[in-house]
Amino acid sequence: MARTPRRRTDYLRTHGHLAAPATTPIGAWLAEQRHLAAENELAGARADALTALAPDWRLPH
Repeated sequence: MARTPRRRTDYLRTHGHLAAPATTPIGAWLAEQRHLAAENELAGARADALTALAPDWRLPH
């Protein structure tokens, strides 16, 4: 999904968090990133970028 970085920023700006429902495109993408992080398969640069954007992106709150 080429526009995902923009969408996550837009979602964060609109809602104040990255706890998007997994039934939405951004939520599904974030759920996949969380899964990859849990399995230690998420690229460090991507994890760092998500953490810089929203430190609690991993959930649960």
